[in-house]
Amino acid sequence: MSADDKSNKPSELKEAEGLLEPEVQVLHQTRAQRFCKFVKDNLFMTSTIVGVLLGFILGVAIRAATDPEDRTARFMLWLNMPGDLFIRLLKLTILPLIAANVVVVSANLDPKVNGKISLVSFGYIIVANVGSALIGCVTALLIQPGINRGPANNGTATQTVKIAKLTSSDVFADLLFNIFPDNLVGVALFKTQTVYKLPLKGQLASLGLLGNDTIVEDARSTSNSSSVNMIGVIFCAAVFGMAARTTGEQGRPFIAFFQSLAHVVIKVMRWFLWLTPPGVCFMIAASVVSVLDPQGTFMKLGLFILSVTVGLAVHFILLQVVFIVVSRKNPLYFLPNTVRSWFISFATTAPVVAIPEMIECCDRYGLSQEVSRFVIPFAAAIKGDGSACFIAVAAVFLAQLTGFPVTAGTIVVIILLVSSAMLALPNIPSASLVILVTILTSVGISETEVGLLYAVDWLLDRMRSGSIGLSHLYCAAFTHFLCADDLKRQPAQEIEQGGDGSGANGQSTSSPPAKAANDVMMVEIESEKPGKAAA
Repeated sequence: MSADDKSNKPSELKEAEGLLEPEVQVLHQTRAQRFCKFVKDNLFMTSTIVGVLLGFILGVAIRAATDPEDRTARFMLWLNMPGDLFIRLLKLTILPLIAANVVVVSANLDPKVNGKISLVSFGYIIVANVGSALIGCVTALLIQPGINRGPANNGTATQTVKIAKLTSSDVFADLLFNIFPDNLVGVALFKTQTVYKLPLKGQLASLGLLGNDTIVEDARSTSNSSSVNMIGVIFCAAVFGMAARTTGEQGRPFIAFFQSLAHVVIKVMRWFLWLTPPGVCFMIAASVVSVLDPQGTFMKLGLFILSVTVGLAVHFILLQVVFIVVSRKNPLYFLPNTVRSWFISFATTAPVVAIPEMIECCDRYGLSQEVSRFVIPFAAAIKGDGSACFIAVAAVFLAQLTGFPVTAGTIVVIILLVSSAMLALPNIPSASLVILVTILTSVGISETEVGLLYAVDWLLDRMRSGSIGLSHLYCAAFTHFLCADDLKRQPAQEIEQGGDGSGANGQSTSSPPAKAANDVMMVEIESEKPGKAAA
């Protein structure tokens, strides 16, 4: 074959016959390798996105192929089943993971450093809750989603909402009872919750067996709600971790056990996370099918959805501003690491199940592991800035809808109530709507139209969950940059105090047991995350 014939061949044939120059062949191989590496590294994210898209398609197809009367409760039960099982498996690993990490981190940190980390992160959480509530109120006042949309003209079926007559005092009392539990085993099984019950005398009066003038008030009582008391778990784990630090060699097996437990639970959760695509697919499909009138709902509540979306967008922008001010770094280098955590929180409507991914995100960016393994679970227990924005918008929206006068005093009361209620957000479905009813009752706004919001809560719940999950990461970054000097100073102080941490009596006064366990705990788990090839 002549040189001219070779030069006239297409590049594809040249590549197949090996006629390309060596440099070009290397370039083609590099591109192929890069593509394979990209697919391998992003397999989990890609498959999850595909699951979301298939969920929407499946939901629309079911709506088109069935009549509303065919979608019975039994039908919805089995449509929801894969998603429910997926969430149950993830929640199965959350409690041991949080407890183990908090125990080991508390045992490793110096009390002064641990105290500063707690104060900084708690201050961030309070400011984030208050700021998000303020953003929500301002957004609703500017967009005015409830103006000129009276209850008689909204045309949307209203659900009857029966919520206990909780007050702000009850919410704070429950928070304190849950922070300081009286049963170490019980924190994993239930949490304290105030309820109001009609006493026997009231029941007799309602049946007409007593005089018509009899006035009976509901009796307040404290009961145990079937739910994990996450803030109580963190308190107990932190106390036992700090106690193990002070016991010297005797505390080494205790800390080593929890360190090993953390690694085992992370491995199990990695397996469960591979079920995300099918689980999310059926969760999305069930949400789409359950909406009675999607087009009418979005037309009637479109401005409300827009108000919440704008509020969460402003909240996201402020997160970037805070990151720049505190770290003096470009947030665009940190943001790509947060995508997977945001997506898991968005898809599952449960930011708590994304905690392992959040911790890995902090590790990939280089945040202190002592900070991330304490702050992330702590923030997941008491921070709800995305929900605060939603509830504030909803409160102003319902006030406008029902004709309640929205004054400056009303806005201040809503902000204070919303931001404080976020510290005790109950772990139940549509928890934000439950808190919303409590706040409306305290302010004096009619709660009869709250049922309207259930029609769009399937979407807004995912939006605020994604925002909360993202903000947890920025809380860890904020704490890391403010406490970085103290974390660097801690090893130097331990060396100055005796090198091996031994006191005058020969008892360990520093942190050798904790450090021994922590040396293993801080091993990178990058190779275990979904999307990476198994070893």
